[in-house]
Amino acid sequence: MTKVAEGVFELLTPFPEFTLEQSRKMRVELEKNPRVTKGLPYVLPYMIKSGGDTVLIDCGWNTDAAYSALAEGMKAHDAAPEDVSRLLITHVHPDHYGMAGRLKQLSSCDVIIHEADAEVIKDRYLAPKGLTEGMSKFMEINGVPPMDAPGMSRGSMGMLDKVAAVPADEEVKGGETIRVGDFELDVIWTPGHSPGHICFYEPNRKILFSGDHILPTITPNVSINTQTHGSPLGDYIRSLAIVDALDVDYCYPAHEFGIPELKKRIKEIHTHHEERLEEMLRCVDRGGSNAWEVAGRVKWATGMLTDFEPWMQRAAVGASGDRRLEVQGAGLPGLGSATETVAWINGHPGFADRMVDLGHERVVIIGNGNVALDLARILTADPNRLAGTDISDAALRSLRASSVREVVVAARRGPADSAFTLPELIGLASNCDVVLDTGDRDLVLEDLAAAREPV
Repeated sequence: MTKVAEGVFELLTPFPEFTLEQSRKMRVELEKNPRVTKGLPYVLPYMIKSGGDTVLIDCGWNTDAAYSALAEGMKAHDAAPEDVSRLLITHVHPDHYGMAGRLKQLSSCDVIIHEADAEVIKDRYLAPKGLTEGMSKFMEINGVPPMDAPGMSRGSMGMLDKVAAVPADEEVKGGETIRVGDFELDVIWTPGHSPGHICFYEPNRKILFSGDHILPTITPNVSINTQTHGSPLGDYIRSLAIVDALDVDYCYPAHEFGIPELKKRIKEIHTHHEERLEEMLRCVDRGGSNAWEVAGRVKWATGMLTDFEPWMQRAAVGASGDRRLEVQGAGLPGLGSATETVAWINGHPGFADRMVDLGHERVVIIGNGNVALDLARILTADPNRLAGTDISDAALRSLRASSVREVVVAARRGPADSAFTLPELIGLASNCDVVLDTGDRDLVLEDLAAAREPV
């Protein structure tokens, strides 16, 4: 309920697990003593009043407590939910979008969402059966134990009663300008945390409403699931650069508290991701064949994987998936993720329409973990032997017509740091001749001789 700039008001709505009094207390405490908390206590919607117009950026969960908090905060600044003409949604996660349908019913406001997020509303909130079934398969492919998979595949579906979903009245792409009195809000598309996440930048006042894209002490979850495409983490890092190029005096995020030094915070986020990447590499190098095993080794800021709620476990598993090659030419045709290709082979519904080009004689796989060796084994196997397995019909047809005659596995490190297990190597060797490049032979022997533990 704070006026943070002329015509701009910070509101606060609590998460379902917290009371309004607890959330307000946490808002004050976190700014005085910034720290990571296990679970977010509140959302910070923003109200802009100018030229007789009243606009909200995000809203909160659709609970009576959150609605009462929103109404109380607006009333303190001579406004009411019925006055809202437009509701700008940074992304359609339930804590930002949950109350949209309720506000639409009260005020007939226009709901504005990026087209990529508008696309997932039906499958996520109105008819989620296909999503949960797809996520169940996703969990299985990524090694989640059968006893844990059902709860994780449902994720936050238990919160659907706290989301009043409504279609977008206006879908934006990024690059548009939304005028509110004398405010000019530029729509900045910042995918990563969600496919259609957007920020709003007011260049005349040099302020940025960052949603979950940039937060003062924590970072948003960026992970893969059946509703994501390409490389969410790559998108997120590129989106940071877009925001970093803006001339911003103050940033208003959707959680925690305001950010006075945006560029400094962006540098901190880059450092965090570099450190997390190094940790992921260490976890992978210790062996293990799937995202569940890797996520279980990571020291997350709020604890270990087994301590998390199911929806947080799902996010952690998704965050432990593939990292795309962020190098020149990485987006060229013919390049793809080994994990996603294996998902296509196994008939994962999220990758059933994937086009995998096997029309060349040589395939190069970068990495030497179990997923890499498993893919090499499949590419070199006799399709008639594969026909008796659970391989998808589409993948089997492609493999029968395959032109692949050579598969090169390019290891990132030596055998002492190999991430594959012996059964995967034996499985590959049973299909084809496994040949070590003659130029690497002496280096491998030296590596094996210096190994502290048997390899």
